[in-house]
Amino acid sequence: PTRRSSDLIYGTIGVTNYGYVDKVKEGVIKKLDTDKSGVVNTFIDDLVGAIAAAVAAKIAHKYA
Repeated sequence: PTRRSSDLIYGTIGVTNYGYVDKVKEGVIKKLDTDKSGVVNTFIDDLVGAIAAAVAAKIAHKYA
């Protein structure tokens, strides 16, 4: 299978975490995704979700 750069940096835990966060969109990520204040923030929920998933993966790899 083809490896993505995110696989190489954060492993499959990070990719799985990001997929879950992107699908479920809870809390702050949901608020960012559904914000209708008139400001264009098309990918901000994705960026915040990716950072959260990367941090979670880093912790998981360190303590697992």
